[in-house]
Amino acid sequence: RETMSEAAAAEELKLPPEALEIKTKVASIADQIKTAKSEKKPKEEWDPLLKEMLALKAQYKEITGVDFDPPKKASSKKKAESGGEAQQEASDKNKEKNAKKAA
Repeated sequence: RETMSEAAAAEELKLPPEALEIKTKVASIADQIKTAKSEKKPKEEWDPLLKEMLALKAQYKEITGVDFDPPKKASSKKKAESGGEAQQEASDKNKEKNAKKAA
């Protein structure tokens, strides 16, 4: 069974070189936008980047025939699962404490 990164790598091998180049450019622009937003820069500064990124995504769709999807985060599911278990553990401990207090 393939992991998410292996499946993504296999999928990328099927892409034409232009599509791979677009993916790289989109990732770079996305990072620039994220940085500008985190630094609370005015929209006027990063809006041209956003428009360029959207144009590249449209170009990607023309080349590949599929919408551009952002990279999948494989670890977010694991974090959610482990976080839920930790929260359940804490909840159980609180129940035990409350039961002792009531007794």
